[in-house]
Amino acid sequence: MPWEAAALYVASVYEDGSVGPSQLVAGGFGASVFQPEWSFAGDLYYISDASGWGNLYKWDGQTTDAVASMEADCGRPQWVFGVRSYALSESGEIAISAIQDGQSALKIVGDEGHVQTLDLDLTSVENIAPLRSPDGFGYAAIVTTDQNPAAIAFIDGVGADVDIIRRSADVSLDAGDISCARVIAFHGDEGDIVYGQYYPPANKSCAAPGGRVTACHSGYSWWTVGDGKSWFSMEGSILDQPRLWLF
Repeated sequence: MPWEAAALYVASVYEDGSVGPSQLVAGGFGASVFQPEWSFAGDLYYISDASGWGNLYKWDGQTTDAVASMEADCGRPQWVFGVRSYALSESGEIAISAIQDGQSALKIVGDEGHVQTLDLDLTSVENIAPLRSPDGFGYAAIVTTDQNPAAIAFIDGVGADVDIIRRSADVSLDAGDISCARVIAFHGDEGDIVYGQYYPPANKSCAAPGGRVTACHSGYSWWTVGDGKSWFSMEGSILDQPRLWLF
């Protein structure tokens, strides 16, 4: 799969449509490359996980430099084409949506690699792109919060203001009926810290019994009954602290 290994090459394309000799820039051999993109200055940016973290790099045609090294994953699983986790601006500023300590964070990389984390009341920032508005320059992104469905938003990179342009759905739920994620950390089989998101049951009208928490997505499903309980699930995972079971 592309998140296990993916290589980035560059080559010249001639007027007759033929392609010249290729040059390996990064990736392959167990490393994955995500979202290659040319900057306004002609440098090639991309995210690589060769270091163990999905970080942003820049290739100027000769050398490769880390743009902002951090213990965070800035890449995304490449289930589909066109997924974006960073945006380049004409001024040279870069916005990066990173996953750090189990949580989503929007970071701005300025001059000399200085990194600023914006204080936003958002649970996720995805598919970010540069956007110029009448009030200045910022970023468009798909954002979510605990209390609202996904929405297209404009984020002011200077004042960290978030203006909702349009929501994906017009729904209204009582806050007591919304399960909000809590980040938990535990040690994996090799001793590394693993993060999970626990969604405690939420229903203002009743209290749910304790038990395992199942996170599912569409796919193969199964149903079974045992120990007097009914189970239904699809592809996903069961978080049974301190272990995370994948199926």
